[in-house]
Amino acid sequence: MTIDDPPAVGRLLRDATTIDRSPGAGRRRAVLRRLEEAGRQLPVRALVGHIADRERDRTLASTELERRQRIHASLCLTHLPALEERGLLEYDRERGLVSRGERFEAVVGRGE
Repeated sequence: MTIDDPPAVGRLLRDATTIDRSPGAGRRRAVLRRLEEAGRQLPVRALVGHIADRERDRTLASTELERRQRIHASLCLTHLPALEERGLLEYDRERGLVSRGERFEAVVGRGE
């Protein structure tokens, strides 16, 4: 957890979902924070752009397109399904949309 994580996301990290123990914890936290900020469903491409902006590393030799493609694959194949499995979000693969899941408010959005 970084200093800029809101308390609601900090609670998530202590939750039994073990999201904080996985290698992709930063991306999963970023997805949940963005959903919390937006307060509505978001296109996957918007999440990809948000994460790409956060992870910008000018020392890497990859292009912006290559980085976004890697982030997109990572979200769609790993992180979004994992968060969906835990009930934290709903991932509509056909329409490319992500929205809050049934456990989102209980775990992330309580504002405590």
